[in-house]
Amino acid sequence: MDILSHTFSGIAAVTVALPFTDFTSKQKFYALALGAFVGAFPDLDAISLWSGFGKKGEEIYFGKEWFSHHAINHSLFMGILLVATIQFFRTKKYTQFGKSEIYLSIALFTGFVVHLLEDMPTPHCTWGGVRFFYPFQSYAGGSGKIWWWNNYDLFLLIICTSVTNIIAYWLIKKDVKMVVLLNTLCFIFVFFYQINNRKYNYNYIGFSTNYTTLESNSLEEQKNILGDDIYQIMYNLDKKIPLNF
Repeated sequence: MDILSHTFSGIAAVTVALPFTDFTSKQKFYALALGAFVGAFPDLDAISLWSGFGKKGEEIYFGKEWFSHHAINHSLFMGILLVATIQFFRTKKYTQFGKSEIYLSIALFTGFVVHLLEDMPTPHCTWGGVRFFYPFQSYAGGSGKIWWWNNYDLFLLIICTSVTNIIAYWLIKKDVKMVVLLNTLCFIFVFFYQINNRKYNYNYIGFSTNYTTLESNSLEEQKNILGDDIYQIMYNLDKKIPLNF
């Protein structure tokens, strides 16, 4: 999936944890910002595709070395290391490691893992999934159930999860924890339903010769799912954002 969806997935994970913390408003904002960072982190190695890296950047990105894309950065090992590093500096400089930090740590790690899970249904391509259990050599996923991007329906579900959780947190005083958990579970169910009920198979191995056709299929499918009006809004938004979205 695309980096915007991953970023908001990290935010969504933190919104689930907020009712369990005693953070101030400022601390909540920082927690959401950390969720965004952790959600996007595995894809930061895409800088290897910037023009300054040249041909070497493509070898790094599409290779299967430990440092390549979908390798160490897309592993549980990196998730644990990243969250531990964040909390080390947080507790050293700002606060003690109490109950609220435990819930935040769980949420951040969950946001990271969700990124990996979201990448597993994407095409096999050159990696064959993600190196989930690094340092082991095996890759998990690569089923091609969804395209790399243009998954507007999934993006909207992620946004709706975050927004409705935040609204519930601010408006509901009683049983807010249960409401947020049930709300998130409902969105997760619909999310996985959408992934597993696509019309097209988007899988390919290596560098596909019908790449354009597969992307067109993804857009056609989104139009059928969302309807003409919502699809056009999302498509226009997609074209305005300088990222694969």
